[in-house]
Order: sequence, then structure tokens, then C-alpha cells
Amino acid sequence: MRVRGNIILQYSVATFVIILVVSVVLGRLLVGQITDYQLRSHIRLYPELIDLAVKGNPSVYDMFQTASGGPVRPSVESLLRSFFGLGTIFRVKVWSRDGTIVWSDQRDEIGQKFPGDDPLVEALQTGRAAYELGESEKEENVSEKDKGSLLQVYTPVTRNSIPVGVIELYEANIDLFGQIARSTLFVEGAVAAAGLLLYAALFIIFFRAYQRQKRANEERNRVLGVFGQHVSPEVVNQLLSQNVDQDGEKRRVCLMFLDIRNFTAMTEKSDPVVVVGYLNSLFEFMVDCVNRNQGIVNKFLGDGFMAVFGAPIPDEKNCYHALKASIEILNQLGRFNASRPDEPTRVGIGLHAGLAVTGTIGSAQRKEYTIVGDTVNVAKRIEELNKSFGSRLLVSEEVWNELATKPRVSKKVGRVRVRGREAPILLYQVA
Repeated sequence: MRVRGNIILQYSVATFVIILVVSVVLGRLLVGQITDYQLRSHIRLYPELIDLAVKGNPSVYDMFQTASGGPVRPSVESLLRSFFGLGTIFRVKVWSRDGTIVWSDQRDEIGQKFPGDDPLVEALQTGRAAYELGESEKEENVSEKDKGSLLQVYTPVTRNSIPVGVIELYEANIDLFGQIARSTLFVEGAVAAAGLLLYAALFIIFFRAYQRQKRANEERNRVLGVFGQHVSPEVVNQLLSQNVDQDGEKRRVCLMFLDIRNFTAMTEKSDPVVVVGYLNSLFEFMVDCVNRNQGIVNKFLGDGFMAVFGAPIPDEKNCYHALKASIEILNQLGRFNASRPDEPTRVGIGLHAGLAVTGTIGSAQRKEYTIVGDTVNVAKRIEELNKSFGSRLLVSEEVWNELATKPRVSKKVGRVRVRGREAPILLYQVA
């Protein structure tokens, strides 16, 4: 199965990738926010403890005055080493404002500078505790069960609300990191589950919409297969929306037959490509005139066509619309001939109204909407009589009587006998 040819598979892959990317990004953001919240909640007591300890031993402030670091008073060192008694603290450093280590439990670090330490800068600038996550090293004083978990807490020491230095505590707390890991796993699982549910919901919505569209397209194709590709989109939509019955029935319709004169002679002396192009140029505007006036071209007859007004969609003004479409065709034909005066095209049009049998006939492989009956035969004979009267548009008495407003340029031809009918029919010449 090719991906290119399967819109469902294309949608599935695209949607899954988008939701996956969004879920990963959202999951990371949430995990970061929750981890930050848990760690900040955990370290919030350190500033208070250190503040109390420093206030109980104000000589701690003197330690920050030695820029290069150096010996501290025994009471100060005792205070700093007391932080190891908190249980999870395994290292202690003291930083001055310029980023110098003025005391450390590892003596060789005293006097060194690490100005690029971002949490240190944050603590000095904001006056609030900052932290950094890391991995403990083998040589560090961490119990075996706590190895790998490291939290560095930078706690500012303030004097008159101004930070004068930072005490850094190294903490290894396996329980804390286990709690963070569980929270992270829960958040990532919840985001993944939400992403899958969203994907499933979107897939169901899209699949149902796809199925509805597929059924609509199949129905549209069925209608086009029955009525022909030349049916206007407006008519197709009306047929679909009204669910018009296409079974056999008798209906009052107005039929138009149109024939192009001297077409046979033209085909004998012209190139086939030229002939087809010529017909397409004519039918282009003729079919458009029929469609625009609520008609349907039911059959192409080589050098002409049969159009029906009033079926399959009912139309009380079918005779008016048929006459209007005929006049529009003749007017546009005049403009067409003006562009090629050496080879003018002449047509004959016949209109007749009456009852006809309409319905869909054919085989399982191909069906066609068809109109049969005496009305069809008479309409065809009326079109042929244009040759006898030198006219372009003849309408029967049945059509004439249905017109609320009669054409200004017209004349009564009289009653004429047509082949297949005993009684003569009354005709009117409109053009």
C-alpha cells in the first residue's frame, strides 16, 4: 500500500508525528516546572536555617572580607561544619561576592575563583537561594546508596538585606531524587496518554469526516454517471440535496432539440481534430446556456443535443426557461459567427412540452437518465421543420400557451402535420 495514495495513512503519520513532537516538548516543559517546584520547596528552609546560624555567630561576616580566602575563626569553622549534621549534606563551600572560595571543607579549593557559576551569580543578585543539579563523583563523600544524585544549593548570606556572600551546600538525597523521578514518570505518562487520546479522537473525527466525504463523492459520481459530466454543479448539488427520485415516472417537461446545419458536409472536408474543436467551441456556450436556465443536456446527438427542462428537478416555469435558454444560445451564436464571418454556423431549435416518461435505465455497469414518449418525438420533428420554414427556433402551441409573456418578435406558422402524429400541431416561429 503506497503512502501517497492513502489519505488515511498520510493523516495518521502526520498527526502522530505532530502530537509526538508536541507531547515531548510539553512533557519536558511540565517535567522541568514540576522538578523546579519540588526542589525549590525542598530548599526553602535552608535560607532560614543559615540566617539563624549567622545571626547567632556574627563573626561569620568577617569571613567574607578576605577576598583571597584564608583562616577563619574556630567558632566560624565549627558553625560551617555543623551543616554536615543535617544528614544529607556532604560538602560545604563559602563564596565571597567576587566569586572567590573563602572557605571549603576541601582546603585546596580556598582562594580559587569560578566566576562562571550561574546559580552563584543568581543567588548573589536576587538574594534568594538557587540550585544546580549534577552527578556526584566517586571520590566525593557520598554513601554508596546516594551516589549519582547531587543537589548543589547556593544560599545567600545577607547583611542589611544585601547579599555579602553565598554558602553552598552539597546534598545527596536519594529519597528526594526518587520522588522527583516518580513525579517525572507520572507526568510523562500522563502527557503520553493524553497525546494518544487526542490522536485517537482526532483520528475518529477525521475518519468519520473522510467516510462522509467519500460517500458524498460516490453519490456525486453516481449522479454524474447517470446525468452526464455536462450537468452543472448547481444541478448536481440540487439533485443531491433534494434526493430526487430517479425511478420511472410520468412528468410534464419541456424538451429542446438543437441541430447544427450542414455539419455532415463539413466533416467530409475538414480535419477530425478541427471538427472536434469546432463542436466543443459551440457546445461550450450552448450547454452553459441550458445549465444556467435550470435545464439538463440529456443526450448529445453528434451534431446537436436534446435538453430537458422540468426533470429530474421539477420546474413550473420549464417552458419559459427552455425558451430563454434557446434565445441565449442564438444570441451567443451570433457573437460566435462574428468572429468567423467566412464560415457562419446555423442551427435549428425545436421546443415542445407535454407528458413524458422519465427514469434511469441501463445495466448494472452503466445507467442513464432517459426521457421517452410522444413528447420527445414531436420535439424532434419540430426541430426538423426549421429547414422547411427557413427558421431557427420553432415552438409548439403547448409551449406557447405556457408563456406568461410572449416573445415580441414571433409569428404564428399555423398547423402542420408531423410524422408519427395524425392530428396537426400548431407552431410559432420565434426566430
